[in-house]
Amino acid sequence: MSANFSKSLTLTAVLFSGFLIGDENYEHTFKTEDGKITVKNSTEANKLTIETKDGETTETKTISGYINIKNSTRDHGLLSLEAAEVKFDDIGLSAGSIKELSFDSTSGTKLIGRASSLNDVVHAKKITGSQTSGTNEIKGKEIIGEELNFKGGSLTLQAHNGVRLNIINLQDTIFKTSDKGAREKTDISVTTSITMNKGNFTANTLNIGQAARSGTSRISGKIDLNEVSLFKTTSIDGADISIELKKGSKLETGTLKNIRELTTTGGSTQKPNSLKVTNSSERLSISTITLDPHSSIEAANNLTSDVNTTFNFSTTDSSFNIGSITTTGKAPATSLQPELANEGDLSLLRVNINAMDTDSSKTHFEKFVKIIEGSESTSALLLKEKMLNTSARIRLNSSTVDGSYFDTKKYDAKTIDNTSKGKYKLGKNKLDSNFTFVDFYFGKKADKTEDSATKVLDLLARYNKNGLHDLITDTQGDDPSTAEAGSSSSGSSEGSGSIDPTLTHKPSPTPPSGVSGNAQRLALSIGDFGSRFKSSLDSNSESAKVFSHFFMLDGDKATRKENALNQLGDLLPSDLDNSLQNFALETYNTTASTVDSIVQDSSLANSLKSLSKLRFASNDASSFMSNGSNLASDIKSDIDINPRDGTPQIIEYIEESVSEAYAQVFYQNIYQKDISNIKGYSSNSFGLVAGYNHRVLDLILGVNLGYASSIVSKGTNFNTLAPRFYLYSLDEGFSYQASIGYAMHIIGSERVQSFLGSKASASYLANEFNASFLLGYKMNFDKHLLTPAFKLTYLLLSQNPYEEKGSFGLKVDSKTQQALLPSVGLNYSYTLTDGLKLSAGAFVFYDVLSKTPLVNASFLDGEISFLVASLGNESFGGSINTSLSYELNERHALSLTYLGSFKASLVASALSARYGFRF
Repeated sequence: MSANFSKSLTLTAVLFSGFLIGDENYEHTFKTEDGKITVKNSTEANKLTIETKDGETTETKTISGYINIKNSTRDHGLLSLEAAEVKFDDIGLSAGSIKELSFDSTSGTKLIGRASSLNDVVHAKKITGSQTSGTNEIKGKEIIGEELNFKGGSLTLQAHNGVRLNIINLQDTIFKTSDKGAREKTDISVTTSITMNKGNFTANTLNIGQAARSGTSRISGKIDLNEVSLFKTTSIDGADISIELKKGSKLETGTLKNIRELTTTGGSTQKPNSLKVTNSSERLSISTITLDPHSSIEAANNLTSDVNTTFNFSTTDSSFNIGSITTTGKAPATSLQPELANEGDLSLLRVNINAMDTDSSKTHFEKFVKIIEGSESTSALLLKEKMLNTSARIRLNSSTVDGSYFDTKKYDAKTIDNTSKGKYKLGKNKLDSNFTFVDFYFGKKADKTEDSATKVLDLLARYNKNGLHDLITDTQGDDPSTAEAGSSSSGSSEGSGSIDPTLTHKPSPTPPSGVSGNAQRLALSIGDFGSRFKSSLDSNSESAKVFSHFFMLDGDKATRKENALNQLGDLLPSDLDNSLQNFALETYNTTASTVDSIVQDSSLANSLKSLSKLRFASNDASSFMSNGSNLASDIKSDIDINPRDGTPQIIEYIEESVSEAYAQVFYQNIYQKDISNIKGYSSNSFGLVAGYNHRVLDLILGVNLGYASSIVSKGTNFNTLAPRFYLYSLDEGFSYQASIGYAMHIIGSERVQSFLGSKASASYLANEFNASFLLGYKMNFDKHLLTPAFKLTYLLLSQNPYEEKGSFGLKVDSKTQQALLPSVGLNYSYTLTDGLKLSAGAFVFYDVLSKTPLVNASFLDGEISFLVASLGNESFGGSINTSLSYELNERHALSLTYLGSFKASLVASALSARYGFRF
């Protein structure tokens, strides 16, 4: 804007005489260019104050009459209206439109054109009102612009030649068009979109979008209404229009044409989203409709909707029903129509039934189950009669649907009030639903003829107690065509969409779906409970709460499956309970083997060698001496030699240590992978073994007491107290070992239910009895000792029953498990020095009693019970051990040991340190 704005801002007047300047009919012409003109109320009656501003330069004039804005270029300048009423002749022409027309009066402004003029037009790139709370009006011959942005107050438009805008954005605004008469109506044309937040809208003809013309492409129109009390027009037409109604918005029109999509979201019982079309002479046609709960469509004539329409319906407290879809025409309603698919299959629309909230859904679902309770397995519930009236419109490859589309069985159907509606045939295509245990089908009266004019499809529902199991074991993915594909045969598979009420599921230990048998059995039990569920039952019981978590799941099939598996996993017993015998066996092997590998070659055992030699010498002195042995060097001062013949004198008593006390600490880690989709675990254990050994001739008798504290994955701890008695033979050649023991396992578990947002805890006992026997053959090669051996280990574990405290608590029955492990292997030891020895061993074993045991579990009220497969022992495995022992002196000894146990899915490792005191 130039510094000489005052010169470019011109006041043009044809002055016939001085008194004409103040004439209220006089026209005052201004150029806004890049400046700003503010129109205010004057202190003088019936006059306006015109304030022009250029940077810091401001000029003020007081006028009466009409203002006329004529720019030399387009989209320049700002006209701000703060006066109560402003008269105009023109505000910007097509070649000189202003950049913005702003309504800035808090009480509102009327912008009134000259009634007798043909040029009272408003050409503004933007028309705005952001601070107004009053009544605003534009009255002229034509209103043209790109954007209308208005917030608050009210805005009335009257334009005999119509209103043409690209975009309309309204917030908390009462918008309407005013008509001078029946012949001069205000029509609105919007190129792109109308967006409204609250308020209401009243207009005559609304044309939105732009059809493709020569040299121009099609522009899709959009109407977006959020909490709009009423959007009312005589007609809505245009190109490729999408309409979205949110949070109780209402749209009412006489005719509705060229609608590509209708979507509703966020309605409520008090404020449903609604569409009403009142003209009965034209059929309402919408390509795609997506309705959220609490939505209604009312059409004076028949409603048609094209293929692949998704409807989202809801339950209410009073009826298991669809959101209101009604027609008022006399002709039979063609509310929803199936798609004509390829290859002779009829692809029905997808119906998603969503709950408003858990309580209302549960209340209604109880009614649904109560209706079918005690009925024959072929009963079905007729949700809404004549939901689909095809009126000869369903065709397959130009042929009408015949009986092959429907299941061959006939199902007894009832209305929601339990009134019998006769026998129905169900279509082979099952409709998608967010209800887990309710299958929805379209069906027709079995006694109807195949005459196309009498075809009526109704929406029917059947309770499917296997629904949760079907969901979690589904391997077809989320492709709707795969999930709903019908078969021409009357199938026995749920995947085909047909119904077989005799179908039972027997999950295999390793199902192809990759879902554990435990989860499958629990899913079937929950579904079975639902079939018995009555409204008279305690809805706050544990089983009822479990059921309510699963009977309706949100999301697509993949999301529902994932959520269901996560929640089922939360409800199963803890990992440790599932792995108890597995854990106990590995812990026993560690505590027993760490003792065995040291005791059999300890200093106490070694001390017997000298005594053995004495016995051999006294019995066969000549043989002993002929071998050239220097007995004196072996036994030093412990005996005397007869000087006459060099034979040893018989010694009645030699003082030698025959007892040992020891303490042993160990650390053990177990990593168990999943087996047959039953969860594994990982654990870290710290333990202490204290014991006493006593030598009697060629035997060592011993007793020890072990304690181990283990932390198992997912918040479970495991404490074990284990006494054990054992004996070892020390002779070379054939030798043996035997032991018998007991262990008391004290278990505390906290089952954190991450996906349910809760937890449950329990503490209980398990008693273990164990025994082992080893038979080996010792072969001594100077400093090397080699012992091939056969070992038999037996373990009996009895777990007490227990009850959990907390949310979704379980009762788990007692169980008894056994393991019998024959094993073969080799022990080897090498004497490095008189006090230092290295030992190693390796064994392979096979558990002949290995199996996957089942135990019954139930929720605390006992209504839902199921079998849980425990994580049994793998049959085949191997173990190794190495140890290094060092005798500090004749009384003190230290040793270090490593043990490893290996199976296909398990690795257990242990480290041990031992101190022994001989006396």
